[in-house]
Amino acid sequence: MRTTKSQYDDAMDVAAFDEALARHDAGELGNAIRLLERLAARQPNRPAFVGMLASVQYEHGDYQKSAANARRAVALSPRCQMASVTLFQSLYHLGDHEGAFREIARFRAIRHSAEYERTLPTIEASALRKLQTRPLDSDQRRLLEIVRAELEERPLKH
Repeated sequence: MRTTKSQYDDAMDVAAFDEALARHDAGELGNAIRLLERLAARQPNRPAFVGMLASVQYEHGDYQKSAANARRAVALSPRCQMASVTLFQSLYHLGDHEGAFREIARFRAIRHSAEYERTLPTIEASALRKLQTRPLDSDQRRLLEIVRAELEERPLKH
């Protein structure tokens, strides 16, 4: 059986993705990002490539790019937990707390996942603690009230 160009290209992309993961695991975030950027540009409709790029950009501290790519990954795969959590975290770090919690609500509305249900309260509680360490504006106070009310309805599970 002959290998087609498409099969060859797919195999090369998988190998490049594996290499990006290896660079990430070795702590070479810049190299991992460069490989993932090439993959995401070459195959912009592959949520795994775009989502992993967003995740590594977040880890690297580039929240602006991470949020943009996480949005793309969420658009490609709305039920992707990694993309949703990365978008939440990126938006939160950019100061868009309402957008971050809106993403949590969007994801929860369409996806039930035992793992997500276990990790969500921790993420929300951590974000709430960070919000409480500095003076809140009126929008943040309103958001905090909404989230507190929801957390009271659904106690933290550990």
